[in-house]
Amino acid sequence: MPAATRARGHEGWLDELNRKLTSVSSKTHSVRLYEAMGRRSGVDLRPYLFGVLSRVQDLQPVRVSDVAQELDYERSTVSRHVAELSSLGCLERLADPRDGRVVMLRLTKKGERVINQVWQSWLELLEEITDGWSQRDRETFLKLMARFDDSFTRLVAAL
Repeated sequence: MPAATRARGHEGWLDELNRKLTSVSSKTHSVRLYEAMGRRSGVDLRPYLFGVLSRVQDLQPVRVSDVAQELDYERSTVSRHVAELSSLGCLERLADPRDGRVVMLRLTKKGERVINQVWQSWLELLEEITDGWSQRDRETFLKLMARFDDSFTRLVAAL
């Protein structure tokens, strides 16, 4: 059955799924949320820098262009963020041993401490959000989120 035909049969469900995904996505990328995590963790850092720090942590050592690709940001935007994080002592720039013209990024000890504090605040927020959930609800939610993420990842990779 064509996707358009399947979708018409589930329009109400798909509309509600779309609304919920949009709602969650907008909140997880909210400046207010990042500011709150910064306050809770005692980190004084512009909220938009957390994402760059997180990606560098996951991928390090990593090139600016790879961070930009991972975040789906313009390279120039990430370069400005990297400059700011470097001046704050959270990132260091290193020459790529394979090609000295290429700059690699790595978190400093301060950068590691900052991002770990922020992530701890995020985990505490998630714990608050799911505080009244049963263990079964938590496990079911994770299972369904993993299934959705796998299907979504395959679809995006095929684009």
